[in-house]
Amino acid sequence: MFGNGTFSENAFYGAVLFFDRVQTPPQVAVYNANGTLGSFSVQPAGTTIMGGANGGLFFDKAPGTSVYIASDGTKVEVLSFVINSMSSNIDKISFGQIGPDGTPDTTAQLILNVTPPPPGDIFGCIELKGLPVVGSNVLLWQPRKPYRSQKPMPRDVTNLIMSSPARGLH
Repeated sequence: MFGNGTFSENAFYGAVLFFDRVQTPPQVAVYNANGTLGSFSVQPAGTTIMGGANGGLFFDKAPGTSVYIASDGTKVEVLSFVINSMSSNIDKISFGQIGPDGTPDTTAQLILNVTPPPPGDIFGCIELKGLPVVGSNVLLWQPRKPYRSQKPMPRDVTNLIMSSPARGLH
């Protein structure tokens, strides 16, 4: 990840994650010291943090965890969070235009481990432009055994392969 400019006076930076269209409170909140490669820390539960999800609160409360488990069993875990806003020789982004602007950029790396839900039937809905379609409850089929041993899929069942089920099926 990149941010326009470097800000060496900031001692710490955080990563605040929201899932499943939840705007408040966040499901994950971690932080690390600026410019270090050391282990990240979890924001203690109830700590006031900057949230800022679209439509959510600017100041929010930390959940006290680096792991989120969705209602379908998908698990998202922060493995690493490092940030360097001390100094940089990278210039990839800018404010107000596409491309570099001659200002060194803050760099950060957030590594997540996403574990899909256990095999089984998952119910979801069809979305159109990010909004659920009323009355569109569908069965999202997942194989219980390797594909070669499956019978042909019934015509009334949707087979959906998703890179991250935590992206908002509900």
